[in-house]
Amino acid sequence: MRVQKSDIVKALGSAAEILPEGWSARGFSIDSRSLQTGEVFIALRGNRFDGHHFVHHAAQKGAAAAIVEHPCEIPIPQISVPDTFETLRQLARYYRRQHQGPVVAVAGSAGKTTTKEMIATLLAERFSVLKAFGNYNNELGIALTLLRWEPGDEVIVLELGTNHPGEIASLCQLAEPTIGIVTLIGPEHLEFFGTVEGVAREELQLFEYLVEHRGTLVANLDDPFVASFLQKHPVDSVVHYSLRRNADVRATIVRWEKGRAVLQLQIGGESRRVRLPVIGHVMARNAVAAAAVVFALGFSLEEIVNGLQKVQPLNLNGQGRMVVEQYQGIWVINDTYNANPVSMQAALETLQQLPVAGRRFAVLGDMLELGEASLAAHKAILDFAHQQGIYVLAVGEEFARAFTEMKSRGGSICASVECVGFLQKELRPGDAVLFKGSRGMAMEKILEAWKQGRVADR
Repeated sequence: MRVQKSDIVKALGSAAEILPEGWSARGFSIDSRSLQTGEVFIALRGNRFDGHHFVHHAAQKGAAAAIVEHPCEIPIPQISVPDTFETLRQLARYYRRQHQGPVVAVAGSAGKTTTKEMIATLLAERFSVLKAFGNYNNELGIALTLLRWEPGDEVIVLELGTNHPGEIASLCQLAEPTIGIVTLIGPEHLEFFGTVEGVAREELQLFEYLVEHRGTLVANLDDPFVASFLQKHPVDSVVHYSLRRNADVRATIVRWEKGRAVLQLQIGGESRRVRLPVIGHVMARNAVAAAAVVFALGFSLEEIVNGLQKVQPLNLNGQGRMVVEQYQGIWVINDTYNANPVSMQAALETLQQLPVAGRRFAVLGDMLELGEASLAAHKAILDFAHQQGIYVLAVGEEFARAFTEMKSRGGSICASVECVGFLQKELRPGDAVLFKGSRGMAMEKILEAWKQGRVADR
C-alpha cells in the first residue's frame, strides 16, 4: 500500500499540510510492536492505554509520521488532531469511498466469522478480495481493515459485531455496505439487549441500512425474524436462501460422510452436488449462506461449487471456530473463540454428528453476558447435552449454578486443573471431545494443556 500526502490531506484537511512535499508512507499502524518501516503510527488513547507512550518506539522503528493529540519530541512529522480515534475513522471512511466495488457485510448471532471466511474464499475464484482479519468486527477492527485497502482490491468483506444497541447502525455508517447478510438471530448479549427481540432489532439494522441505501439483502428464510422483516419492508433487491424451503439458493443435505455434509445445491434451474470439506450442520448452513452472497454478486453454480470445495474452518492463535481434527486417535472440536446459546447447541450437534466409535465429551465454559436469562440458558444446554448422551465437564460459575439446580447426572463441574486431569485420565482413542466457551473463559488454554500433558492455569 502506498499512501501519498495528497491522500492524507484529502482525508484530514489542513492538519496534514505539515507533511513535506513528496512524502509517502506504506500504510498505517496503531501498535508500535508490529509497526513496519514506513508506516504511519496512530497514537490511540483508551481507558487503559495511551499510544502516545509508544510514539518514540514507533519513530525508532522507522515510522513515516505520527498522528497525535499533542506534540512529542520525535524526529518524524507529526499530525496534531483533537481525537486520534475519530481521525482513524476519517481515514477509514476516506479509503472506503475510494473503493468502487461491492462491500459485503456479515451480521448475526452466530456463524459470522466462518461465513465471512467462506464468502471470501468463494469470491477469490474471480476477484481480488480484501477481508477483515480474524474477527475484526468492531469499529476499530473495521477501520483497520479499510485502511488496508489498495486500488487492486475488487471486493471488501467485513464482519459486523455488536454487544450494545446502536453498534450495527454505527458500523454501517463507517463501512457503507452494498450487500449484507444476517446469518441468524438468537440469544446473545441479553445483559444489554434484554430479549431475543432486542437482539433482532439490533442485528437487522444492517438490513434497515441496505433498504434505505438501495443495497442488496441476502436473507435466511429459515430464520423467523429475517422472514418477518421481509414481510414488513419493501425491498428492491433481495436473494433468499434456505435449507428447508424453496429459495433463490436452496440446499438439501443428501447424506453425511464422516460428519461432512453432501449438499444438493439448487440455483435457478440448475442443480449440483457438492461434498463440503468441513464438518457439521452449522458449517453446512454457513456454506449455503456464503453461496447465496456470491450468487447475488453474479457467480455461477459451477464457480460456487468449486469455491465450496476449498472452504476451511478458521483457527486463529489457537482460538478455533469449529476446527475439527484427530489427535492421538481422539476426535477434537476446537470451537473456543466464543459462545452463546445458539452456537453452543450447534457445536454439541456437530459433536453428535462425528463418526465416533467411543464416547463423547464436552468441555464447556460459561456463556457470558446473558443477564437474567443466563441460568435458564445454561440449564437448557446441559439438558440438551444429556439428551444426546454427551458427558459435560463444565467450567464456570454459571454452569455450576445450573448443575446445582438440575442435579445433573450427565457430567460434572470442575476447575481447569481438574478438567485437564480428567481428560488425561479418561480420554482414549475412538472418543470425541468438544471445547467451547465464551471468550472470557479462555477454553483454548484447557485444550492446549491437555494436549501438552500439563496442568492448566487456574
